[in-house]
Amino acid sequence: SEAALYHKPTHTLALTDAIVNVPAKPTQDYEADNLRGVGADAKTDKSLGQLVLALLRLTDFEGGRDIVDAYWSKPSSSDSLQRGWERNVLLSLFFGPAPQS
Repeated sequence: SEAALYHKPTHTLALTDAIVNVPAKPTQDYEADNLRGVGADAKTDKSLGQLVLALLRLTDFEGGRDIVDAYWSKPSSSDSLQRGWERNVLLSLFFGPAPQS
């Protein structure tokens, strides 16, 4: 069913047919090592995260080349779990599950 939301401070009315609540932190349902792989930023990582970054850099969509070059210039593994969670959520929301699932 449809939903209407009104945000008083900004006087914004949003009409939608779906509302999704995504937790800020990964839940127990996800494998931490898998999310760390998706969140890896080093250019030499052999992970899904590195593949996504390489494709973004290749297409240069919305200035992606500069963003990826900044990541690769100083890779960090300290927040790879959170970064992996955020990338996983974005990919899932934009590309979504297959219709038959």
